[in-house]
Amino acid sequence: MGSDRSSGLIEAKLDTIIAILNLVYRDQIGQARSEILSDPVSAAILEFTSDHEVEAGALQEQVASATGQSKRTIQRRLAALAAQRVIAQLGSGSNVRYRRTDLV
Repeated sequence: MGSDRSSGLIEAKLDTIIAILNLVYRDQIGQARSEILSDPVSAAILEFTSDHEVEAGALQEQVASATGQSKRTIQRRLAALAAQRVIAQLGSGSNVRYRRTDLV
């Protein structure tokens, strides 16, 4: 029971830290959000990953269909968004999936 309470306290403190950082860096976060969403490929990736995890191949096909961009361009954008922690890459090899984080 003590561990549940400790976990709850840690979670509350982390939420507070996140809220403070969002306040302090709101202009930079807003600018980054605008830059990311102004790119059609990035915007499509975020749209298709907003509700659930998406298998990498299916995501690339959806984004290619929506934007007309090449698979290579989409792969580069996936890597860039994952490096920025805007999306999370889950799994490995042929079982890679992506999901949107709450960063932007």
